[in-house]
Amino acid sequence: MTPQLAESVIREIANERGLTLGPIVDAFDARIQGIVDNWPVAVDGARAVALGLPSPPPLKQIVEQYLEDFGKKE
Repeated sequence: MTPQLAESVIREIANERGLTLGPIVDAFDARIQGIVDNWPVAVDGARAVALGLPSPPPLKQIVEQYLEDFGKKE
């Protein structure tokens, strides 16, 4: 998952739903970088899957579910 992929998915969903996005600004933020610097560089979910836990859904599905729950109601 990259920021570019996330932006692409968000733009795709906005286009499909006729939503207007505000600007997406790629700017350095020291506070956010401090958080990201502490993230693991790799994650292995094989044990969770072996225990029967579901794999995470695709990002597009996550964003669509978010919009259903928290999007602007018409």
